[in-house]
Amino acid sequence: MPTDLEEVFGVSAKTAAKLRKIGITSAEMLSYQDPNDIRFYRRYQIRNIDEFIKAARKMLSSSNLRPATEVEREMSKKQQLTTGISMIDTRLQGGIYTGSLVEFYGPAASGKSQWCHQLAVTSQLPTERGGLDGKAIWIDAEWSFSPLLIRVMAKRFDLDSYKVMQHIETIHIMNREHIVEFRDALSTGCTEEVSVVVVDALGKLFAMELARGYDHDICSAELNKTLERFQDIALTSGIIFVYTNRVHRGREHHNSVLTTLPVNGKYMAHMAHYRFKLKKPMSYRSNFCLEDHVSIPSFNVELPLEWGGFYHHPNTVQISALREYAESYINGPSD
Repeated sequence: MPTDLEEVFGVSAKTAAKLRKIGITSAEMLSYQDPNDIRFYRRYQIRNIDEFIKAARKMLSSSNLRPATEVEREMSKKQQLTTGISMIDTRLQGGIYTGSLVEFYGPAASGKSQWCHQLAVTSQLPTERGGLDGKAIWIDAEWSFSPLLIRVMAKRFDLDSYKVMQHIETIHIMNREHIVEFRDALSTGCTEEVSVVVVDALGKLFAMELARGYDHDICSAELNKTLERFQDIALTSGIIFVYTNRVHRGREHHNSVLTTLPVNGKYMAHMAHYRFKLKKPMSYRSNFCLEDHVSIPSFNVELPLEWGGFYHHPNTVQISALREYAESYINGPSD
């Protein structure tokens, strides 16, 4: 459980209220902050913020060296989220750890939004089935959220489709200013019940601003702040952040040949704990590649895309039943 701000030496109830208004809701989150970032919010005028951050770090021992075995014990207690495909979970050494940042990047129609839908549903599975028994937030920058996909995937995983829909909250984000505003308020809106936050598509929001002539340094700084805020929330709450990114044609290194690269790649690549590269489906099979993870070797597999999402070996009887359910929903949802 997160530690209350009021338990930090010197932090009064009034100061704690100011910190919560800018999205810092626990002592753990305070300990990760840069005081200059907090001074940016001049309207709140939080004095002695340097001392409060130091006090939080001292209380939580976050500035002290620790044995690696202690870190190992903490990791062993973390939950992991199933992808819905046992073969992928095995390759990921059990699934996606809570408190992670997950990036899917690839061209249009490569399956990025499909994966977002799939994880938003599997996160609601009970823990004994590899889920987190939680809720999801969907930050939609591409109008990609599909109730039909969610309901069909819920049926695939034997979940109540109405309850799954009820446990997903959505908001449309249209530009960089909007995501920055929502980013700063996000942590105060996240409850303990939220297990996954989807941002589809994060890279697009900042790429659009650059295309309109906005200052590159400002856009890059805001993207970094956004990812850092996601990381702060993930570390202190265990929420998994899933975001998508587009690609463009460019050179990875000077004088190298033109290739497909993720937008804002050098900024987003360093923040993601799991980075997945997707390619367009060929004959309804998508190329799925774990491109980067600190402790898992890269792997590359072909996955069929059917009704209900991605599979390893789809069951034709199940697919047929899901198709019938989807058709009945299109003709008029019954629940």
